[in-house]
Amino acid sequence: MTQKVLFTIMESADYLATSTRSIYRFLNHPLEPLHYANLGDRHMRIHKSDLDAWLWYRKPYHLLKRSQKDAIKESNSYE
Repeated sequence: MTQKVLFTIMESADYLATSTRSIYRFLNHPLEPLHYANLGDRHMRIHKSDLDAWLWYRKPYHLLKRSQKDAIKESNSYE
């Protein structure tokens, strides 16, 4: 069975146990916004590693140190 790694806004809110409004606030954060991918005009997807980085460290995944990235990878079984 494959593990899902790209989430919609609603799925991201469920994963972080928050509201969709909070997800949009994280995406529009003025200093360090949550990273997402646009798939057309209205389809946004957020990678699970970005959600984990935001949940654990309140930073985008690409700004984490190597040890922080390794900790996230060890806790999950995805690349």
